[in-house]
Amino acid sequence: MVYSNNACRYASTEKGEEPSQIYGHKERYRSTFADRPPVVDPESLFSAGGRDINTSPYGPYWRLVRRNLATEALHRGRVSLFEPARRSACDALVTSLRAHAGAAAADTVTLRPFLRRAMFELLACMCFGARLGKEAIDEMEELQHRMILSYTTFPVFAFFPAVTKRLFRKRWAAYVDLARRLDEVFVPLIHATRGAGGGGNDDDPPCYADSSARCAWPRKATGRSLTPRCRACAPSS
Repeated sequence: MVYSNNACRYASTEKGEEPSQIYGHKERYRSTFADRPPVVDPESLFSAGGRDINTSPYGPYWRLVRRNLATEALHRGRVSLFEPARRSACDALVTSLRAHAGAAAADTVTLRPFLRRAMFELLACMCFGARLGKEAIDEMEELQHRMILSYTTFPVFAFFPAVTKRLFRKRWAAYVDLARRLDEVFVPLIHATRGAGGGGNDDDPPCYADSSARCAWPRKATGRSLTPRCRACAPSS
C-alpha cells in the first residue's frame, strides 16, 4: 500500500509491515512550513511591507538584521556598557513610584505602567544611543501603543483590501496618518545617531540605529518601496 501526504510518502508491500521507504518532498515542505506568512495591512504599513526583524521572510536579509541585533544590542559581552542607562531608568522608576505613592490616597500602587515606562526609556536609549526627553518618550510610547493596538484588532484589511479600504476608509486613513507620524518622529532621531553611536570607543554604549546604518544591506532592501524609517537606516551612498 502507498500512503501519501504533503510531507512524505510511505511505501510498503503488505498491510501491517513496516514502511520500506520513506522520502520527503523537501522543497514543498520548506515553502509551506519553513517561512513566515505574508504580512497584511495595516502591519505592512508599519514594517515596510514585511522588512523588519519580526516580519521579514527567512533568508539573507533576515539573518543580517538578526545578527546585527544579537551582536550589537543584546550580546552579553556588551551588557555592562548599558549600566548607566539601566541605573538611570531604575532611578527614574523609584522616583516615580515614590512620588505616586506619596500623592495617591490609596495604599496600593499599580506597578505595571511604571515598569513599562522604565523599560521603554531603557530600550529607547539602547536604540538611539542617548537619553531622550520626556516629551519625545511620551509621544513615542503613545505611537507605539497605537501601532500595537492595530495588530490586535480584527484584520479587516486582510480580506479584499481594495474593497475594505473603501468601506473602512476612516480607519485606514488613521493607520496611514499613524505611519506618517512614526516616520516624522523616528527619522530625525535615526539621522542624529549617524556616526555618533559607539563613537569608535569600546567603552561607549552601542547604538542599534547606528549599527543598522553600517550594515551592508542587500541591494533589494534599500529600494524606493521602503518607508523613510527603513531608508534612514540604510547605508548612505
